[in-house]
Amino acid sequence: MNVLGMEDMNENNKEIFNFFKQLNIEDVEKLVVIPQRISAYHHTKFRFITKNGIKLVFHYVRNKIISDVHVVKVRDNLFLDIQYKHQKWIDHIWEQFVEHFNLRIRLLFINETTPWKWNTEFIY
Repeated sequence: MNVLGMEDMNENNKEIFNFFKQLNIEDVEKLVVIPQRISAYHHTKFRFITKNGIKLVFHYVRNKIISDVHVVKVRDNLFLDIQYKHQKWIDHIWEQFVEHFNLRIRLLFINETTPWKWNTEFIY
């Protein structure tokens, strides 16, 4: 994938950075969309699953902004430290997934009061 440089890269962030740098987006074979409602607001988790079972999870808070991303491997999870400091980096990664999997139109129709209403599982 095309990844931006990351400021203040510690060991945890370096590991997730390197993971996305070597990731071939064509290796993603499944998307599971998980609509959630917490108090009065709707949120959505987008879980992309690769051919070898690695899960990439994006949390779309109030259906407005990706607040975090993490990677779930078989025996290891990768999380960014201090997510808010890396918002530009997260947004850059997210935009590549949105474009590749044609999510832009659907994202226009969800917001904090309107949940995801389409299929929740897609096979590629």
